[in-house]
Amino acid sequence: MHRNNSQLKNYLGKQVGATRRIRAMYYRGFNSKTIASLTGLDHAAIHRIAEGGEDVSDSEYNAIRNAFLHTLSLESPKGRTAKQMQLKASRNGWSPFGAWADIDDPNCEPDALLDPATEDVIDKVRILFAMGFSLKEIAERSQVSQSQMSVVVNGKEFRKLRQATVDKINAAFEEMSREPRPEGVVADRTRALAREKGWHELLEWVH
Repeated sequence: MHRNNSQLKNYLGKQVGATRRIRAMYYRGFNSKTIASLTGLDHAAIHRIAEGGEDVSDSEYNAIRNAFLHTLSLESPKGRTAKQMQLKASRNGWSPFGAWADIDDPNCEPDALLDPATEDVIDKVRILFAMGFSLKEIAERSQVSQSQMSVVVNGKEFRKLRQATVDKINAAFEEMSREPRPEGVVADRTRALAREKGWHELLEWVH
């Protein structure tokens, strides 16, 4: 079937977007059985798409995208199987979500992943969260997508983040950490959730 440029971009976007998301889930340690369960797709489809197979349908793409978004709120899997999936992703050179400026863009290459400041940045996001800033506000002021910020705040599974992301979050932290603690129901709920997770405000870190 002949496709115009717009249709071709959308078609290729579904292919690479679905493939990159499955590989990013592997990178975190999710296995194909779990991904199949979350997506409602069979193992053969997960394997085909992970290996770069073509002809990803709209329903397959949407199922993978929705499952991927769900996993952002989950802790990274632990254990031998998780390590095997992470090793597979590493050996194949597959990239985590944080490596992509636009995970659906066929022309986007994974950025160089930098290590040094990542742990610090994750802690800074958690400090802001513990102060009462919502994930949405932290993401907006960091100019980072809310889904990516969710990955940052909920786990250290990346071990590495793009330098551009590190710089944006650092800049937002410098401003927000000097501001008064937010007030209101949302802020109270955010602080309560942070306490449950054991995340602390800056003053608690200092003392």
